[in-house]
Amino acid sequence: GNAATEAGEDSKSLPEVIFAFLIISLLKEIFQIFWQRLGYFKDYTNLIDLSMYLSTLIFILPYLTNQELYGDVRVQWTFGTLALLLCYSNWCLSLRRITSLSLYITMYIEVLQTFVRVILIFAVLLLGYALVFYVLLKEEDTFSSVWVSMAKIFVMLLGEVDYTDILSDNVGNSAKVPGTSNLYVPLPVLSYILFILFVLSVSIVLMNLLVGLAVGDIDSIQKTATLRNLIDQALLVDSIRKRYPTWMLRLTYKEYLEFKLNQNTTVKRFVFSGTGLSNEDFLDIIGKNESSQNEDEGDLDEYDRQRIERQEEQIKRLQATVDAQSKVLTAIANKLGINE
Repeated sequence: GNAATEAGEDSKSLPEVIFAFLIISLLKEIFQIFWQRLGYFKDYTNLIDLSMYLSTLIFILPYLTNQELYGDVRVQWTFGTLALLLCYSNWCLSLRRITSLSLYITMYIEVLQTFVRVILIFAVLLLGYALVFYVLLKEEDTFSSVWVSMAKIFVMLLGEVDYTDILSDNVGNSAKVPGTSNLYVPLPVLSYILFILFVLSVSIVLMNLLVGLAVGDIDSIQKTATLRNLIDQALLVDSIRKRYPTWMLRLTYKEYLEFKLNQNTTVKRFVFSGTGLSNEDFLDIIGKNESSQNEDEGDLDEYDRQRIERQEEQIKRLQATVDAQSKVLTAIANKLGINE
C-alpha cells in the first residue's frame, strides 16, 4: 500500500518536474530569439526545438491545472504524440556532435532532403493519379476520398499495389457495392490501363529514381567523410557562437584541453571516438610530439628544396617547348617565303 502511494505521488509530481525543465528550455529559446532575431528561424533545429517545447507545454498544462482545457482530449494527445516524435527526432539529430556517428546522421539528412525535393517535383503527378483513382474507384474503401486516395498512392509507390483486391477480384466477379447496383470498378478497361501506367511510371521508374539518388548521395558523402565531419564540427561551433553572446561564451571557453597520461580515459575515449586512436596510440603521439617538433623544420626545408627543383624542371621544359615551337614557326615561314 505504501509503495503504491509513493508511486502515485511520484507520478503526480512528474508533470511539475517536466514543467520546470520546460520553462527553463523555453526561456533559453526566447533568449536565443531575442539574440538572433530572424536568424533564429533560419536554422531548422531551432524550429524543431521550439515546436517540441510548445507541444509539450500544450500537453502538460491539463495535468497541472487538473482541468480539461481544450474541450476534447484528442487535442491534448495530438500535441503529446507530436512532442514525443519531435523529442526523439531531436535526440537523433543531436548525435551528429559525436564524431563516430555524425557521418550516418549526415547521410540520413542528405537522403531525406533529396527525397523531399524529388517528391515535391513529382507531387503533381502523384496528385493526378490520386484524383484519377478516386474518380474510377471511389466505391472502394482505399479510394473513398481524395485524402485517402493520396495516402494509398504513397503506399503503392513503395510497391504495395494490391492488384488482386483492387481490380482483379472485383472485375472478375463483377462485384457490386452492397445494397446498391453500383459496381466497384465501373470502367474496368480504363482502370486496367491507368493501373498499369501507374505501376510503370511511378512504382518502377520514380521509385528507382529515388533509390538511385539516395545511393549517389551516400556514395558522395562516403568519399568526403573526413571533410564532412570537419564541416559539421565547424557548423556546430559557428551555431553556438551565433546563439549566445560573447560574454557568455567567454565563461566556458578554454584555450586548450589538458590530458594526463593515465587519467581522463573517459574524456580521451570520447574526444578521439571515430578517429581509430587507442589509448596506446594516444600515448605514442604524446611521446613522439617533442621529437617531431625538431624534425618539422628540417622536413619543411627539404620540402621547399624539392618544390624549387620541380619548379626549375618545369621552367626548363616550358623553355624547351617554346624553342621547339619557335623553330617550327621559322621553318614554316621560310617555306612560305615570309620574311620579317
